[in-house]
Amino acid sequence: NISSALTNFIPITQAWSQLSTKNLMKGMYESIKASIKDDGFANNSVYLTNRTKQAERLYKTGIDKINDKLGIPFEAIDSFTSNTIVRAKYHDNIEKGMSEQEAIRNADEFAKDVMAGRSKGDMPTIMNQKNPLMKLMTAFQLEVNNQYGYMFKDIPADLGDEAKRKLVGAFIKMFFGAWLYNQLSEKITGRKSAFSP
Repeated sequence: NISSALTNFIPITQAWSQLSTKNLMKGMYESIKASIKDDGFANNSVYLTNRTKQAERLYKTGIDKINDKLGIPFEAIDSFTSNTIVRAKYHDNIEKGMSEQEAIRNADEFAKDVMAGRSKGDMPTIMNQKNPLMKLMTAFQLEVNNQYGYMFKDIPADLGDEAKRKLVGAFIKMFFGAWLYNQLSEKITGRKSAFSP
């Protein structure tokens, strides 16, 4: 449903914790422009290539074709979000003096930490179980798992060498972004999806 598709915007609020607001807005702007006319940026990013430029299968069943049509909102939002995060981190890295290759590699790693990967090996093993009872327990839990992992593992690891003030500032930015997202989400879907203290 559409409310599930809208949750794909949540990683932007998480990424904002470590990204400059200016470069996050620049990443959003460039992502919108690239969705209209490809600028070639994604071709330099292994993460974006794997996430947004998947090859079409030669044979599709009727169900596969229906799923493709129903998945358009998910794919569009996911593509926008992943492009925004990689581009914003890339610009942050360039401002810090990294080379272009190093900046894009680091941005790819950052995006992989922020966004829940769906390819084999990215998801926790339990999420790939075929057992219907296990699926019942793990359905729609990938993003939730990723939100907690990012908050309690990735942010402290990324900012661990820096001042506690910066770590607290990152959490404040992330929670403020989540609060803003939840206000909008509640008006549209009737529920709050992002983690909020």
